[in-house]
Amino acid sequence: MTEEPGSYLPSRFAFKGICAVPCALPMEENSPPAPPPPPGKDTPTLTVSGSNAEGTAQDLQVANRERYLLYGVVAEGGQGRIIRAKDLQLERIVALKELRKSGGELETRFVREARITARLQHPAIVPVYEAGRWPSGEPFYAMKLVAGRSLARFIESLHTLAERLAALPHVLTVAEAIAYAHSQRIIHRDLKPANVLVGEFGETVVVDWGLCKELDRIEPSHPESSTGSSLPLGSEYTQEGTVMGTPAYLPPEQAAGKAVDERADVYALGAMLYQVLSGQSPYQGKSVQEVLQKVLKEEPTPLAHLQPQVPEELLTIVSRAMKREPEHRYPSAREFAEDLRRFTSGQLVGSHQYSVWQRMRRFARQYQAPLRVAVVALAALVAGAVFDYQRVRHERDRAEEKQVAAEEAERKATQRADELTIIEARNSLAHSPERVLKLLDSLAPSFAQWGQVRTLAADAVSLGMATQLKGHTQSIRALRFSPDGRWLLTTNDDRTARLWDIQAGTSRVVATHDSQAGIGVFSPDGKYIATSSRYGPIKLREIDTGASRDLTGHTLGVTGLAFLPNGRGLISAALDGQIRWWDVASGVSRLVGSHLGGIRQFHLLPGGEQGVSVGKEDNVAKLWELKEGSSQQLCEGVQRVRAVGVASQVGSLAIGIRQGEIFLWDHVDGRKHTLKTGQDWLHSIALSPDGRWLAYGSRDCNGGGIKLHDLETGASRDIISTRDWDPAQTPLALFSPDGQWLVIGEAQTGSARLLLFELATGTSRLLSKTSEFIFSAAFSPNGEWLAVAERVNVRLYRLKESDPFPRIIVRHDRTSMPTAPKSREFTKNSELNERLLGTVTTLAWTQGGSHLLDTWNNGNKVRLSNVRGDSIVETSAHEGGMTAAYALSDGSRLVTAGVDGTVALWNESGQLLQRFRSSDQPIGVLALSAGGTRIAGGDASGGVWLWDVSSGKSRVLGRHEERVFTLSFSPDGHYLASGSADGELRLWELTNGVGRTVHRHRGELSASAFSPDSHFLAAGGSEGTWLQPLDGKEGELLESLSTGTLLFSADGKQLFTGGPFSVLMRWDVETRKHLGYLTEGFDPIFDMALSPDGQRLATGDVDGSIHLWDLQSGKARVLLGHEGDVTRVAFSPDGRYLVSTGIDGTVRLWKDDLPLGAEEIRAWVHEAAQKWPE
Repeated sequence: MTEEPGSYLPSRFAFKGICAVPCALPMEENSPPAPPPPPGKDTPTLTVSGSNAEGTAQDLQVANRERYLLYGVVAEGGQGRIIRAKDLQLERIVALKELRKSGGELETRFVREARITARLQHPAIVPVYEAGRWPSGEPFYAMKLVAGRSLARFIESLHTLAERLAALPHVLTVAEAIAYAHSQRIIHRDLKPANVLVGEFGETVVVDWGLCKELDRIEPSHPESSTGSSLPLGSEYTQEGTVMGTPAYLPPEQAAGKAVDERADVYALGAMLYQVLSGQSPYQGKSVQEVLQKVLKEEPTPLAHLQPQVPEELLTIVSRAMKREPEHRYPSAREFAEDLRRFTSGQLVGSHQYSVWQRMRRFARQYQAPLRVAVVALAALVAGAVFDYQRVRHERDRAEEKQVAAEEAERKATQRADELTIIEARNSLAHSPERVLKLLDSLAPSFAQWGQVRTLAADAVSLGMATQLKGHTQSIRALRFSPDGRWLLTTNDDRTARLWDIQAGTSRVVATHDSQAGIGVFSPDGKYIATSSRYGPIKLREIDTGASRDLTGHTLGVTGLAFLPNGRGLISAALDGQIRWWDVASGVSRLVGSHLGGIRQFHLLPGGEQGVSVGKEDNVAKLWELKEGSSQQLCEGVQRVRAVGVASQVGSLAIGIRQGEIFLWDHVDGRKHTLKTGQDWLHSIALSPDGRWLAYGSRDCNGGGIKLHDLETGASRDIISTRDWDPAQTPLALFSPDGQWLVIGEAQTGSARLLLFELATGTSRLLSKTSEFIFSAAFSPNGEWLAVAERVNVRLYRLKESDPFPRIIVRHDRTSMPTAPKSREFTKNSELNERLLGTVTTLAWTQGGSHLLDTWNNGNKVRLSNVRGDSIVETSAHEGGMTAAYALSDGSRLVTAGVDGTVALWNESGQLLQRFRSSDQPIGVLALSAGGTRIAGGDASGGVWLWDVSSGKSRVLGRHEERVFTLSFSPDGHYLASGSADGELRLWELTNGVGRTVHRHRGELSASAFSPDSHFLAAGGSEGTWLQPLDGKEGELLESLSTGTLLFSADGKQLFTGGPFSVLMRWDVETRKHLGYLTEGFDPIFDMALSPDGQRLATGDVDGSIHLWDLQSGKARVLLGHEGDVTRVAFSPDGRYLVSTGIDGTVRLWKDDLPLGAEEIRAWVHEAAQKWPE
């Protein structure tokens, strides 16, 4: 059990790294609001006293800051800010919007926005929970915190018309929300994609009602053209004293400062639909004034010119909504929404003028079966009556046309259904991987994007397929396996306890309480179960006979329950402060002892003679001699006990206290000592059964995380950092009985995650990500099963069947590991390169994919391993350390350089072939020609060296002015490219050693690569990516984003670029056109690799993740496991495996062996879907 937070963080502590929600921060337009409607049970009550219709902060009630626990600033402007916080009274996460100072017109607008937003009770409008003022006078209001991204960002991810059409439901939801506001006589006046949030599960919410207006209220003399300084000072807004709103979405009358009504919002809805379908706003310009002038004087570019394939009905809807004259638009958002709804449901759009032929075609598609019969009957009748061949042929042609039209309509409907199925499968991935396979199995035979199917199926399998146990109707409170592992006992808020047959998946109710059921336990022999409830007695039931009795004695809810090892006694602890010993045979109890103010946690120690309790109000931990009824206080003088963990096999204790210390007590020898964590808050303390491992969640104002501490060696490691996981929202930390696994679960609104960590290998796996809380979990006694409670359902994982991937096959010494900087923002590729010092720097498959060859600078090692992780060869490379390494992609040759001034050549077996003398300066970069016949090296002084392997001779080709960062040989062996810190790109002809400068970057040049046909040279650096044809034509700068890694496709037709700005780009080499972005919100990229079939691309990222892209669909899997930067990735020769290395010193093997062909993956999905019923 966990304790509620007992204190809050004052506002001066703003945590960085907390997940930021994309809320907008514009403030309010000064328009007096109408009186709020009477509050319902779900309507927030905002009380404003006095006669001032506008209301000020002085009219709001003073609120207590200690009600809210502040996590950090989400968004901030010149006049106010939005803070992520927890409402400690109602136990929910909220967004607090507050002004920086009180008084003046801004304050009036602020109060007005809160009141109007609170009145708008609609699922697509963010609800307001509370409004008030702080004791210092500044007003605030609390609202729902929505996790997601803006519609503007969502639109950026859409690349095809099919994807854009699939986004229409978001626009329809916005239109319906605005229609509701119009029905309340309120207009928004600042609608745009940035003010719409799209949540993680498809929900759509309209935010930022700061410029809204009540049409029925007579406003003070504020012209439409005046704007308050509470608007964000972004370039997309007009400045103070000019037009109010965002220019690109304003109707002409609003841009001219005239009075507006509902039709201004209709225009903005049309502009939003325009941007969804085209990918760009209706008006664009270099300045606000330029955009305003375009709005006032020009029509936007016709949508049909930007997207010729957009259906005519949608063109009509956009055109009518964006008419320059208000009287020609839809009267309100209701009519706009109705037309859009009719289009999405396949009905006739009211505003569109259909030709007779169009109406006939639509009629034919709708009634194709009767029409076919009618046409055939008519043709037969005419043929029989007239025998006119020409007439018969004419009718036949007409029937065929209708048939073709019907088939085309059916094809489009099927295609749209498949697109929606893929979207639903992606949304189901985190919380129900089994449902993903069912959905994929339902795709039509004509579906073509099977690479996307493969990606989703692989993600589902990697999350861990689970059996779902369904039967409870409310939240599950506790789980417990029977001693033989056959049964699972669950207790629930629906007042019942259920007993589940694990193999059959069936259940029956074994206890019904008068209030919410709490704890359930088995007797050691499995004959009895005991269950508790919030207020009623303990129920004791014999499983086989069904006989039961009530154990009455406690007056408040039971918080601890355990059978003694002999099964004849039962110990209970409760909120009434009592600990009782029950005789199972008679049901009689005796009082063992008590706490002042209740007991919130109790553990029975091995042997059953002692127990540990934690008081709810006295906050002390006591060790009880249960037979004698005596106790001693543990951790005397401690202000507050936060949590307790017990080693189930040896009885050792770990007690977390408020000062950030953990009190450790060895039950066997009685030793006691204290572990100082250096943190302020401790959560979720757990001990492994043998007492060796300690897991705890910690946090202070500088951060924290989930840590694992080895009590034998004293070593500790971070399992999860707070940038990824909030320990305050992690009530579940549980070791498996065999000590093999540690499971960590969240209880966070909207996004709860479950992580499985393997102690022996240090690997972790995300089992699920769900919108439900994860409160409880249990391992079966033999560790075969893991049961997890996700509110009303139980997910049952069979761990012994899990494939052991990812697998750590090499773990290098991390003694001198570099420390990752606090910031992961880089502006230069050299900053990324510095992160590689002391890590695995080279990795290659060798010997047909059965072995791996890698180098590790920190240990100065060249190592050959098999895929099981067995070290075959491990050799020290250079005296004093290694400075650079490079391997051919087939692993046939490896070259290394060291501080001893030598360059060494190694074969695929890790054996040293030759050693050459090198420059007096350290060699920092190496390259090998195809076949390994030449070696190139670049030193710190700018020298470019070339070694001939057959003769052993070396020469200096020339020198750059600064350090050489990159070298690459052309595949045909004719050229060598070199790039340096001063931005110079040189091309050397190897036949004569002559070099020429082909380009000069502004800034460093740190990456280079030749196309497979040796026709192009690509180079990347601070200025961007340079593409140089080798046929004498001029080169071209493709883009200006800094590039640190380059990769040509196997056919040389495409180029992939990545770097420190977290953007992975795709280019057509011949046309030099940008083919789009591959983005999933990842961090800067270290390395890239293409699969042998050319269908997948892997990237290694700074945040420790690997993205595995399906290039056909542009969708990616995210592989997690590395701690810190992923520095190298490589596919096996057969493409079934991916190997990666990282700054954590590990080489990891990932399986990606699902079938690649369309028919093969379809068959695999069908077979897998049958194994996992929903």
